[in-house]
Order: sequence, then C-alpha cells, then structure tokens
Amino acid sequence: SEVSAFVSRINNYINFAPALKSDGSLHYDVTIQGTWPRYGFQPINASTYGLDGLLEFGPNAPVGFVLNGATVRTQKLGASDQLVGTPPDSIQAECIGRLLLGPRFEGTEVAISGQQVRQQHLSNPVADFAPPPEGYFLLGARVETQLILRRQTLRLGLNGHNILNTQYREYTSLLRYYADMPGRNLQLRVGVDF
Repeated sequence: SEVSAFVSRINNYINFAPALKSDGSLHYDVTIQGTWPRYGFQPINASTYGLDGLLEFGPNAPVGFVLNGATVRTQKLGASDQLVGTPPDSIQAECIGRLLLGPRFEGTEVAISGQQVRQQHLSNPVADFAPPPEGYFLLGARVETQLILRRQTLRLGLNGHNILNTQYREYTSLLRYYADMPGRNLQLRVGVDF
C-alpha cells in the first residue's frame, strides 16, 4: 500500500487550452468549411499539487481487494480556477477472487471493478468550449489464467470494460466536444510463451 503527495511550481508551463480573444471571449475560426474552435499554446507560471494512493488487502489471499484514487489540482499562479484539462478526482475499487482449478492452471483470477470519476467542477466553464461533462461510473470485470501444457504456458484472459454500456465523456479527451467515449468493450487475450 502506498500514498503519495506532490507539489510543484512550473515556470513557463506550456498551457494547451482554448484560445481567448483580447476581451476574454473564446476564439473561433470561421471558414467556408464551418466554424471551428481554436486551441492555443501559452506559457504561464503554474502550480500543481495532488494526492494519489493505492491500498491493497489480501494480495495473496483467496479474496483480495484493491482501492486506488487520485486528485490533482493545477492552476495559473495567482488564479483560483483550475486549468482547462486538469483531470477530475477519481477512485477505483477492484475485488479479486483467486481460484485453485487444479495442477494445470496457475494464477487464476476472477475480478470485478468499479471506477467513479467526478465532474470537473473546479475549472472555469467560461474558458472552455463546452461545460465539463457529468461524472460517471464504469463497471469492469476480468478473468485470467495460465494453462500449463507439456512444453508451453498458455495465458488466457477475458476483459470487460464499461460492461453496463454507460454513456459518458472523458473530460481530458478532446473528443468530448464531439462524441461519447466507446461503450461496452470485451477483449479476449491468448498468449503463448516461446
């Protein structure tokens, strides 16, 4: 288990954010192809601080639990609003069951996880092209095992992400202005050691 805190000041931090006009309003480029939001790069003096941590219970027990989370604050020195693009607070929990299936199987795990991401309510909505998206909860699950064959080990896994098919937008993604994040995603993995 670990918890860490960080604080830093960055002079001439290159801030990638929506471009603002001299009057403080958002800048849009109007062309024959349409109206497009303009992003810009601006050097600023910034401070960033935060906390992240990981707690693990029963790492070798038949049932284990992992909890991790993070909070970050980034702002221009002298300002109270967070910079556009600062990640929102998040926490993730995973419950892991470790199974004994016989001599041919090793490292068999079945897990279910939940991730809660809050809405980024600390940034200035006037300085962005769209308001921060709502917070969301994602449910995931995975099954992993290693099958021991005569001369090789076969690694098998099935991962499910967003298995409730939650409609959400990720605040730190530029695609959030245009589209939702992908829905339900299932992945089957097969690996062989040579």
